[in-house]
Amino acid sequence: MDAKSFRNALERFLGEERFTKFVRRGAVPRLLYWQEREWERFIEAHPEFAPAFTQLDVLLRFCVLHGEDLLHDHIEVFHGTARYDDAYIAERQRLFPYANAAPYITQGLPYTGDTIAVWYCPRCRQLASRFKFVRETE
Repeated sequence: MDAKSFRNALERFLGEERFTKFVRRGAVPRLLYWQEREWERFIEAHPEFAPAFTQLDVLLRFCVLHGEDLLHDHIEVFHGTARYDDAYIAERQRLFPYANAAPYITQGLPYTGDTIAVWYCPRCRQLASRFKFVRETE
């Protein structure tokens, strides 16, 4: 299945805002109720894309901002908590939402291991590289 054709058809059907929400939510581990309803409506209008359901997690694995497929990587885990500046959070959402750059912050939750698997957009990661993670010591 041609991912670009599928994505274009789904975006035209849902509209840009709803499409972005659908993609950002993803299909793993499953679609949410509202996504299931949208999917049913989409397939009713575009039955040629019905086989895409089994590949939905892969077809939705792309950056809606830059249009690039996400790549797999392993990044460092920071076992601790962090407080991000509100301006940084807004910039991250606006400019590089799929950077998934190191480190992954556990926010105090238990996690075994020093790396974690992530999916990232190369363009988002390039933009995120302007920001540095600084560990504060107490």
